[in-house]
Amino acid sequence: MATTLLAGDATAPGMELAARYGLPVDAYRVRDRQMLPSLQWTPSPGFARWLGPALPGPTWCTRTWWAAARALPPDVPLVASEHNHMCWPARDHTPQARAAGRRVDMFFAHGPAAAAWAARIGLDDGRLRGGARRW
Repeated sequence: MATTLLAGDATAPGMELAARYGLPVDAYRVRDRQMLPSLQWTPSPGFARWLGPALPGPTWCTRTWWAAARALPPDVPLVASEHNHMCWPARDHTPQARAAGRRVDMFFAHGPAAAAWAARIGLDDGRLRGGARRW
């Protein structure tokens, strides 16, 4: 099995760290300072267009799941996860998250705040699961 890390927002040190462990990285954008708006909190149609050709089959996405929801063909399963309490530093993107959530086949929430947020956007209809958090 070949693994490639797909990164929306990447830094040169982060890419070097992945390379040190033998993981190739394909990045949408690489910068050495904080990226605003961060793709972590902001839906980006450009990122979704970039991501589409990079997702060849069943996909597990963290943080990129709302872009993958736009990019993947309807017959490709999408498993997503969140580990943070969702907040919107710039503006509220709940409607976009709710729309993307309709495309998610299974969603793992890593903590009570992420689970509550996922439920609020409609993922509590049997697709929401608790995820293990191991650090």
